[in-house]
Amino acid sequence: MKALHRVAHISALALFAACGGGPSVGTPAPATDTEWRALRTPAPRALPGAPSVTVLDVTVTGGWAGEVPSGTTLSIGVSELVTAGLMRRQDIDFVERRRFTPAAEAERQGRARPASAPPPGVSRSVDFAVQAAWLAATPGRSSAEVQLVNPTTGVVVGGTRREFDGPVDPVTLGRAIVSAVVELVDAETDRPEWSDPMPPVMNAGGPSGVADRAVTSLLAAVAAEDRWQWEAARRGYQAAAADPDFFEAGILLGRTARLRLGGTLAEN
Repeated sequence: MKALHRVAHISALALFAACGGGPSVGTPAPATDTEWRALRTPAPRALPGAPSVTVLDVTVTGGWAGEVPSGTTLSIGVSELVTAGLMRRQDIDFVERRRFTPAAEAERQGRARPASAPPPGVSRSVDFAVQAAWLAATPGRSSAEVQLVNPTTGVVVGGTRREFDGPVDPVTLGRAIVSAVVELVDAETDRPEWSDPMPPVMNAGGPSGVADRAVTSLLAAVAAEDRWQWEAARRGYQAAAADPDFFEAGILLGRTARLRLGGTLAEN
C-alpha cells in the first residue's frame, strides 16, 4: 500500500507540474528520465508456487455513461483493469499476452518494431487463461461470466458468474472479474499464502467510487500506450491516479515507466 500511495503522490505532483507548474502554459513539458525513473515502481514479485495466469479476452456488451476515447474500446479498458488487479497480487504470477503475442509474431516474421515500441522479450508459460464477458440483461441488472481456460488445450476448466444490481462502472466490473478469477484458480490449484492489503476494496460489489473522468483518463492512457506514445500515456495515467480510489491507475503507470525505460512486454 505504501508503494501505491507513493505512486499516487508522485503522480499528483507531476500532474500539477504538467498542468500549471511547468515553464509554459498549455504545452506540458515532457518528463525527464529522472521523473520517469521516479515513476518506475517495481513489479510485484510472485511468490514461489504462484500459478501463472494471463488475460485472454474480455468482452463488454453493456453500456457505460462515461466517455470512451477514440483509439480504444471499453473491452480493452476492462481487460487492462483486470490486468492491473492481477499484477498487484503476489499469489498469482501474471503473464502479459494482449500486446506480447502480436509483437512476438511480428518479430518472428522479421517485421520492424513501431517507433518507441518495446521489444517483446521472452515470455513464460501459462497455467491458466482468463476469458470474461459482461452482459447487461435489463436496465439495472447485469452479469459477468468468467471462465478459466487451459491455454494448451483450449478446454474450459472452470467458470462462474457475478450478478450486479444497479449501474456497473468499469472499475467495479474489473475488480469483480479479478475476484472471480481468484476463486476459480483456488478450485484448480493451491495458491501460496498471501495477505491481501486491500480485501475490502477488491471484494466490494457496489460502485467503486472512482469518478468517470478518471476512468476516461485511464482509457485514453491505454490507447496512447498501445500506440507507444509514452508522454500521452503518462499524463493519462497520472490524471487517473489522482483519484484516491483508483489504485489500478498507479499500477499501470508503473508498468508504463518500466517499459519506457527499457523493459520488455514479457517482463511487465
